[in-house]
Amino acid sequence: MLVALMLGVYSILLWKLDWLRFPIDRDETHFWPTTLLFSHSLLPGLQTLRGYEELNTPLAFVIFGQVERLTGHGLILSRYFNLVLSAAILVLIACAHGAPNRNSIASAFGLILFPYFLGVSTHLYTDTIAALFVVAGVALQLRGRSFTASLFWILAIATRQYMVAFPIAAAIYELVRVERSAAAPGISRFLWMNPAVAAASLMAWFAIFHGFAPPAAIGAQWPPTTVLTYVCVDHSLYFLSCIGLYYCLPEMILDPAQTRHGVSSRWQTKVGLAAFLAIAFAAFPPVRNADLGTMGYLDLALRSTVSEAARMLLLYLFALWALVRFVVPRNTFAGWMLLANAIVMMKAHLAWDKYAMPLLCVLWLLNAWETGAGERAASGSGAATPALQTWTGDAGAVCRLKPTRMPS
Repeated sequence: MLVALMLGVYSILLWKLDWLRFPIDRDETHFWPTTLLFSHSLLPGLQTLRGYEELNTPLAFVIFGQVERLTGHGLILSRYFNLVLSAAILVLIACAHGAPNRNSIASAFGLILFPYFLGVSTHLYTDTIAALFVVAGVALQLRGRSFTASLFWILAIATRQYMVAFPIAAAIYELVRVERSAAAPGISRFLWMNPAVAAASLMAWFAIFHGFAPPAAIGAQWPPTTVLTYVCVDHSLYFLSCIGLYYCLPEMILDPAQTRHGVSSRWQTKVGLAAFLAIAFAAFPPVRNADLGTMGYLDLALRSTVSEAARMLLLYLFALWALVRFVVPRNTFAGWMLLANAIVMMKAHLAWDKYAMPLLCVLWLLNAWETGAGERAASGSGAATPALQTWTGDAGAVCRLKPTRMPS
């Protein structure tokens, strides 16, 4: 079923996009010249690292550049490379617990519903490479392979700085679990160290760039978020709204049981979150991007169908849905992932649906992992794996449902 789904979707996609032979499109107009800068040698020099005019770290451009250097057809082949990587992400999700099952395939389908997932995977963009590294890291961390997971997170940060949110979240989650070790005996007190080291790798890029991005990029674009103390709370709020729309809504349709698992009876916490979020929306409404106006498909759809007041209300409700789904249950892996990403998004120079893609990939992976664990436990197919023993034991609402469930 998974193979049929992917073959059908990808065949239609390739046919509609002229087998990826279309002219340079959108951000490719500057990504491709940057790629050519990295195509002259196997390893870039320090001058190249500081002289390219992109705001994100260079690993994707290095990879695309090598494709061009070795084949002379870097543009089209790099598009196909990204498309293959997107298929790999779907396979990782669908095979989270071995052979694909109905729920894990539904999780993969939920990711396909995100309109930017296949869109950026058919272009010479950096998002798909970063997302694959993040998903691979999370999949390995779930299996207790923390060191290898951190290597993938280092590669993710070398592709896009914002990916630092994922190892930060993993480190915090493990630290909090250590503090609650009386409720979960046997948890290693050092599981936080590898993801912390991975997160610290961002400092190496900060040292190379002497800032958040290459000097040439900052000089050409001057995004205010490259100033250390400048944050955009409205970008974070729009990011939460995107998670509410692109994950919580499809999850409610595709896997309503999981949606119920994320709902807590602690109404005081919900009221507190609702009030805090309302104040944030009133103080920092996600109205528009400074230069581009709109903020992506969600924003475009709301602008064309509802009034300004209704648009703000819907964005607020989607953001609140995401917080209630993931933050109200205490100390869940996905909850820390959501919070860390939302905080990091305050330093994003734009509010854009596309920036939700790496977290959406991870959330669908966790959904497939948890439903797979539940099915294995229900069928009695063996004892809990070391990964489940490592990641279960939280005293929060999600873990109380089944001792063998992975918190999502």
